[in-house]
Amino acid sequence: MDTGLDDILQDLRVEVNESIATLTWAQRGLGLAVEDIKRRPVHPANPDPRIIMGRGDPNAADARILAEWHRKETLEKLTRGGDAFNRLGRDWVVAIYQAWEDDVRARIAKVAGVDKSNVLNTVFGDLRHVRHDIVHRQGIASSEHSAKTEVLNWFAKGEPIVIDGDHLLDFKDKLAASSIAINDG
Repeated sequence: MDTGLDDILQDLRVEVNESIATLTWAQRGLGLAVEDIKRRPVHPANPDPRIIMGRGDPNAADARILAEWHRKETLEKLTRGGDAFNRLGRDWVVAIYQAWEDDVRARIAKVAGVDKSNVLNTVFGDLRHVRHDIVHRQGIASSEHSAKTEVLNWFAKGEPIVIDGDHLLDFKDKLAASSIAINDG
């Protein structure tokens, strides 16, 4: 049970830290996978072999294949700016915004005795716009959303939304400097 705003904000700080740490390690892991794949020898007869993720010997009838990409495609997707790298950052935006919207903001509203729509934060308001373009515009910044943010001025209209360490640092800094506004209706 929430005893006050300080408890809720501490939970938010923990969630932000944990989610950023997870994203950072996952993106770093992609870079290590790229290095590993590049070190592996390629047979001249098959310069672009399939890389299979799953369980068991992929050549066995009982193999459980989760997904597969060819080597070249894997390297492209795992590199910074590639589809897998970008997906991780975009998924972080969606997840941390939903944590604010569905948990933190609702808890603050309950403690303050107001409707959730009366709990405001500029940083999360901006993240809402970035999230919108991720979910509804295939991760491309629009002039109606990502390009009209107040403090998270990350993307211009038409730019792909790629979240990296610089964005995460900026998010943390601006969140720490921001305040929660509670309108009493």
